[in-house]
Amino acid sequence: MDGRTTVALIGIAGYGDTYLAPLLAGSARRDYRLVAVADPAPERSRSLPDLRERGIRVYENLDDLLAGYAPDLVVMASPIYVHARDTIRALAAGSSVLCEKPAAATAADVRRMCDAQQRAPGRFVAIGFQWSFSRAIQRLKADILAGTFGRPLTMRSLVLFPRGDAYYARNRWAGRLATNDGQPVFDSPVNNAAAHYLHNMLYLLGHDRRSSETPVHLQAELYRANRIESYDTAVLRTMTPCGAEVSLATSHATGRRIGPQFRFKFERATVTYGEEAPHDHVIARLEDGRVVDYGAPEADRDEKLWQCIAAAREGAAVDCDVAAALPHALCVDAARRSFEAPVTIPAEQILRRAVNGDGQMSVVAGLEEAMLKCHRLGATPFELGIFKWARAGKLVQLCDFTAAAKSRGTDVERAMIAAT
Repeated sequence: MDGRTTVALIGIAGYGDTYLAPLLAGSARRDYRLVAVADPAPERSRSLPDLRERGIRVYENLDDLLAGYAPDLVVMASPIYVHARDTIRALAAGSSVLCEKPAAATAADVRRMCDAQQRAPGRFVAIGFQWSFSRAIQRLKADILAGTFGRPLTMRSLVLFPRGDAYYARNRWAGRLATNDGQPVFDSPVNNAAAHYLHNMLYLLGHDRRSSETPVHLQAELYRANRIESYDTAVLRTMTPCGAEVSLATSHATGRRIGPQFRFKFERATVTYGEEAPHDHVIARLEDGRVVDYGAPEADRDEKLWQCIAAAREGAAVDCDVAAALPHALCVDAARRSFEAPVTIPAEQILRRAVNGDGQMSVVAGLEEAMLKCHRLGATPFELGIFKWARAGKLVQLCDFTAAAKSRGTDVERAMIAAT
């Protein structure tokens, strides 16, 4: 062995290319070797000839890849419903794992991944929430932990990502609750395209650098304009043990792309992203007049990859492992319990628009303005009273007040008061 981290990539087409491109472009680095890839249809990848020219082995699946050799790091860019299964297999074979977000389809699967990580000393499971690995978010989190801004009060994120019919037709599981053979998927903007931004708020509230906060309770409203099993529009509102209200408004059925953007209110500061120039920077404005520019979290998109390559070689911890991703999965599960079946938006409220290179898409009349208002006020569509089809979700408890109180003290008392 030459001391370099050996890396294998599962999934080389579609989103897998966001990992394959830097791995191939960075091949002159002396700290890793891409030794193998796996994909049931590798011909879909434009890089297949390059892989073969470089002598990188191409396998049909993870099991075949692991049969003769366990690389130091397995990078998973595979469908949501196989994340838990393949992560556990890779750990058992002796590999660390960088699994693309979300960690898995259900919180139960994420817990299984956590247990498998604990049974594999010296190995880790990182989850590809790339903002958590960025310098901007790590600097911001350090100041939050240091109490620079005072207690967090409200944390609100808005993500309006229009998606056309081609988005839901791109594979066999997009917009699905489960695969044809019954494997859970629960694909949705909350568990896929906008997953980063819900996780980011919980991660920033974690009690140390590498943890995330688990909300005390959650209320959700889930809607769909597209002909899918899951939902394409959601508003989630939670209360955390530190007393902060956390909310996410997201949709694939608006006419314009807006966001991601966020506004976080603290006792002594307001932190924003996407609201002022430069729009791709996280900016804090403190009551004493100071302005802190934390930089652009998107500037470090590949840092999760390079950090995991180094950690697999050195036996180090990573900034966002599977335990830090569990609170996000718990919120996704709680949203389904809060709003048991998505409301189908009436057809007369839906406009069909052409999308450049993407066929057509469904746009809900008035939804963009409503979601902007939900974000600004921390409200839900039902509370706004704009749509006759909107309805309220149930309040669902996620964690035990008593258990949380043992670690967070009087912060939980504030949350209990707010919940009553």
